[in-house]
Amino acid sequence: VGIIFGILSHTSGKIIMLSDKKTSLRLAEMLLGGKSGSIKIIGSMERSALKEMGNILTGSYLASLSDFSGLNLIASTPVLKISKAKEIMSSAIVSYKLDFILAVQATLRIKAEEFAEDILLILKPETFDMIFKNIVKRVRL
Repeated sequence: VGIIFGILSHTSGKIIMLSDKKTSLRLAEMLLGGKSGSIKIIGSMERSALKEMGNILTGSYLASLSDFSGLNLIASTPVLKISKAKEIMSSAIVSYKLDFILAVQATLRIKAEEFAEDILLILKPETFDMIFKNIVKRVRL
């Protein structure tokens, strides 16, 4: 399961959050107050809950990156895709010449359960250079 965001403003890029279907089903159950094993498919309510969770995580991630880089980075409306990771990645980055992907594994803790989410920051080379040059400038100040 992938949740894909465009990055708006001064930059060009995507953020993709990836998790397996079992993890996504369990997260949806917890977000919607269901019991373990109560959700068998990812329907419209589950999609909405997962996208909102993605909004929160991506917003936090971009806010931190904005603070470090001095740029105003904003996420677009999310798109949720249910497919294999390779297909999700291919559809999200079709127009990109990839030189850089920053991968972060986030662990979400909800009550006593932990969930792994892979967060991929995909930037066009010129955007990567702009963000990290700004970070270097700010660190040197």
